[in-house]
Amino acid sequence: MRQNLEQLRHRLLADQQETIDAIQQGQQSAAPVKLDQSSIGRVSRIDALQRQALAQGLLERLVIRRRKIEAALTRFDSGTYRMCCACQRT
Repeated sequence: MRQNLEQLRHRLLADQQETIDAIQQGQQSAAPVKLDQSSIGRVSRIDALQRQALAQGLLERLVIRRRKIEAALTRFDSGTYRMCCACQRT
C-alpha cells in the first residue's frame, strides 16, 4: 500500500507540473484581444474574442485544478491524505 501511495504522490507531482505548464500557455491565449479596426474585420474580431473567452475559461479550470493538486500534496505531506475532510476518518 505504501508503494501505491508513493506512486500516487509522484503522479500528483507530475500532474502539478503539467498543470503549471498548461496555465503558462493558457495565459498567452487568454491575453486581451486588440481591437484594431484597420487590420482585421468584425467577424475576425468576434472570433478572436470567442477564442479568448474559451481560453479564459480553460485557464480558470486549470487554476482550480492546480489548487486541488496542491491541497492533495499538502494532505500527503501532513499524513492526512486518505482522511475524510468532513469526519476525519479513513
